[in-house]
Amino acid sequence: NTFSGALTGTTIALSTNTSAASLSITNNGSGDLINVETSKFVVSSLGKVGIGTSAPAANLDVRAPSGQDGLIVLYGNAAGTEADARLMLAESANYGMTFEYDGVANVGYIGMNDNVAPTGAWSKRIRMSRGGTEVAFTAGNVGIGISAPSYKLDVNGTARLSGALTGTSATFSGLSTLGAASGLTTMLKLNG
Repeated sequence: NTFSGALTGTTIALSTNTSAASLSITNNGSGDLINVETSKFVVSSLGKVGIGTSAPAANLDVRAPSGQDGLIVLYGNAAGTEADARLMLAESANYGMTFEYDGVANVGYIGMNDNVAPTGAWSKRIRMSRGGTEVAFTAGNVGIGISAPSYKLDVNGTARLSGALTGTSATFSGLSTLGAASGLTTMLKLNG
């Protein structure tokens, strides 16, 4: 059946038991395919989806009302269940960056997918507790001011450590300043 015209104050119910689409919209002109209540939800003639905008500039363009914060929520299942939720930014199905919330362990991950599906054992590089009290870098080396770190923590520049530095050995090079317990400072020229 085909309908043409305007429906006002009408509820439209679609039901089918075939493999064909329940609703098919065709627009041979240049106007939007769908426009709900003046741009609350728009599907443009280019196939771009806008929420809160009449002219979506991206494949999915979501804008909050003026003066309000923007928020997009992705639940892994019904809210309150122990399910995972993932968002992948990708160049293809198995290559990209994945953000995950693990609803069982109550931790969040940021990782990279290198020929691994986002639902698989992708490389979980940064782990954060739900309470926000801990962040762990779980894979590889961490560089600050350096793009190819050679050590677990590789700092290019001046670093400050407040508290104890604990380990089984240490190597210093160049001029090092060590503070003594009495508040005196000892200047040592080590390894050079």
